[in-house]
Order: sequence, then structure tokens, then C-alpha cells
Amino acid sequence: MTKRKAISRAGLIVVIAISLFVCPLLTGDYGLGYGVPRVAEARQIEFTPHVATLEAEGTPESATLPTLGPGQSFEDGDPSLPVMEEESLVGDSIYGFGRLLGDPDLYLVWMTDGNGKHYLVVQGTSEVLTGGNDPDSGYLRLVRNRKATAAEILSSYDDSQTQARAATNLRWGTIGFLAASGICFVFTGGVCVTLIAAAAVPFWASVGSDTDAELERNEIESDRLLLQETEAALRSQFRIGQALESAP
Repeated sequence: MTKRKAISRAGLIVVIAISLFVCPLLTGDYGLGYGVPRVAEARQIEFTPHVATLEAEGTPESATLPTLGPGQSFEDGDPSLPVMEEESLVGDSIYGFGRLLGDPDLYLVWMTDGNGKHYLVVQGTSEVLTGGNDPDSGYLRLVRNRKATAAEILSSYDDSQTQARAATNLRWGTIGFLAASGICFVFTGGVCVTLIAAAAVPFWASVGSDTDAELERNEIESDRLLLQETEAALRSQFRIGQALESAP
């Protein structure tokens, strides 16, 4: 009996030892905290607040757009440059003005100098536009005068070129008559005097065309000086507007 009890006790010890090893495998719990499930659980706990932090950083902040008002300046290429109504634009890419889209009380005037193209927001009643007591000094009139003067220069240039070409053609006509007169004189012994007289017609016409071309060139020079004065007045008015509109 003693030997059988000893065998039974040894078997019981083996069963207990095996159960101590197998049970943690079945339950996923090793008791010491180094098992895979606990590592995964720990990583999950650390990852959750990290995700929340990323979401907080990625949330866009609301930005307040500045309100447009007289005295604000912009440079060419500025992405915040106000939009103007197309039908209100007067002038060209160098000098001009236009009403702001959605705000008929405000205008945008611009001018170009050696440093580039500059814009200024002004009120519709601003002296920059109207000229105040001197309407000839305001953008409303200066821009239109500049446009008209530039058109006159182009027209005078075209006319001068036309007259110059006419004078050249008439001179060739004169030479043709004289050449024909010379040939006729050689073969007829002076019977072709009428051809010589006829040569005088295109000659005097060419002189008249040269005179007209010269007059047109003088007109171009006069208009060019006027254009320079107008552009200088526009630049001056713009800078005065910068000082007036931005004053408190």
C-alpha cells in the first residue's frame, strides 16, 4: 500500500505541474505580464491618445477675412487683391480704375512705375477719383485723357507713315516721268517737253506728302509730351491718395 500511495502521489504532482503550464496557454494569461495579449493591450492603450493628438493638430482654425476699406494698398500679383466689376473698368493695364465687385461705394485705382504696378482702395467720392475742386486732376478725367491722347498718337503715327509712303511713291513717279522725258528727247529731238512738265505734278505732290508727314510727326511729339505729363499727374494723384486715404 505504501508503494501504491507513493505512485499515486507522484502522478498527482505531475498532473498539477502540467495544469500549471497548460492553463495559462489556454487562457492567454501568463501571470507575469509578459505575454503577447498584454503587450498588444498596452500598445493599444498608448496608441489611442496619439490618434486624438493628430486629429486635434489637423483641425483647421477659422480665419477672419479683413474688411476692405479706403486706404488699403495692394501690389500686382497679391492673392488678396479685390475683384472689380468688369463693366466698370476704365483705362488699361498701366493706369486705370474700377468699382469693387459687390461694393459700389469703393473703387480700386492703379498706377505703374519703375517698381511695378500698385493698387489703392478709395471711396467713390474721393478726391483721388473726382479731383475735388480741380476735376482735371482726378483719376476720372486723367485716365480718360490719357487714353484719348494715346489713341491720337497711334492715329498720327499711322497718318505719318501713310504720307511718307505716298511721298516715296510720288518721287518714284517723278523719276519715271523724267526718265521717259529723257528717252523721248533723245529720240525726238525735244518734242517731249510735255513729259517734263508732267513730271512736276508728282514732284510737288511728293513735297506736299513730306510736309504732311512732318506735321504728323510734330503732332506725335506734342502728344507724347502731353501723355508724359498726364502719367506724371496720375502717379502724383495716386501718392497723394495714399497719404489722404490712410490718414486717421
